[in-house]
Amino acid sequence: SILDENSPTNPLSLYARTKIASERVLDQLKSTHFAPIFLRFGTVYGFSGRTRFDLVANLLTANAFTKKTMTVYGKDQTRPFVHVNDAAYSIVCALRSQFSNNEKLVFNIGSNAQNCTLFELAGMIQKQIPDSKIITEEGNEDARNYNVSFNRAEQILGFKTSWTLEDGIKQVIEKFESGEIEDYSQSQYSNVKHLHEKGLATLSSEELIHWEEAFLEETYT
Repeated sequence: SILDENSPTNPLSLYARTKIASERVLDQLKSTHFAPIFLRFGTVYGFSGRTRFDLVANLLTANAFTKKTMTVYGKDQTRPFVHVNDAAYSIVCALRSQFSNNEKLVFNIGSNAQNCTLFELAGMIQKQIPDSKIITEEGNEDARNYNVSFNRAEQILGFKTSWTLEDGIKQVIEKFESGEIEDYSQSQYSNVKHLHEKGLATLSSEELIHWEEAFLEETYT
């Protein structure tokens, strides 16, 4: 089934539960002077100020280019993808829009054309890196498997994506070819590693485990 903004939420991780909880808290604070807008981003890919290689499209492309292999877990799971530039543009669209106080300001951000399975994603990468190999692993099935509608953001916010997955894959390849990215295992490219270095190491081990679960969940989200 296709999920839209009216579909029941079913958060499956600490990361997802905190996002839904934040929406509910902020919605309760809504007033004539405060109208929160909730943007639910698809699975982000592409380059940014701090590019991440703990997200599936970037990671598989990097592995295909450098190691010539891509390991795909749960190949038939569908994900909604969106380029980081388009995600940023959606925020601009939301800020420019005018709403009445009683409107439901929840929007899925992405593109209907970029709902695809992880195996389809790997196939797109292989087309651009023909000497790479796709390895599929079963038995590690992820319950997150969803097809998302992004019609509402286009109709109300006037938001449309400019990037395609093929463009994003090409962008990653070009960064490696130019030598701009060398060791993508460095902490700056991973939320978990980055936060470890910037302060998470001071938390108790129990708290740290919760944070790791929350951010590792993003890898195949």
